[in-house]
Amino acid sequence: MKKRHVIFGAVFVAIFGIGMLNVMSDGRLGHAIQSQFPWHIGSAEAPSIEVENLSVEQGEIGEVEAVVRNTDMVSYANYELSEGQRRLDLDAKPYPGPSFVKQSLPPYWNYDHVEKKVVVNMEFNISENTDPGVYDYGIEAWNGDYPEQKPVMRNFTVQVLGSSED
Repeated sequence: MKKRHVIFGAVFVAIFGIGMLNVMSDGRLGHAIQSQFPWHIGSAEAPSIEVENLSVEQGEIGEVEAVVRNTDMVSYANYELSEGQRRLDLDAKPYPGPSFVKQSLPPYWNYDHVEKKVVVNMEFNISENTDPGVYDYGIEAWNGDYPEQKPVMRNFTVQVLGSSED
């Protein structure tokens, strides 16, 4: 009887411990374990994106944070580039870092498995010469396990205000 209690206690502690490590790693441990087994089927849910608009004055730096859930590839859309113009200086970085990056403009950040949450930090360095106005951007996310495999996109704007010194 005591041997059964010891085994039960050890199994309970192991499962509870792995569960706590998974919670502390924001689900990444569970993903890593699941992806090692052949019955891993990923997630058939579409990605979701949360992003807000930004207003910033000429000569300032503004930041936008996009939260992307349930994705294995993320990018941003810079509509100014499609028009052949580059008016705002943008530096974008995802966290966690991708498994590999498709070098293009804009880049595509690829993950080996579906990430529960990717945060893309975008820093806009607005020069004093930037024309005031509204600039359109977007965040795109894919999930290869999602049956339709179409990107989910959320647009946002960066509004450049005239310098307060004018």
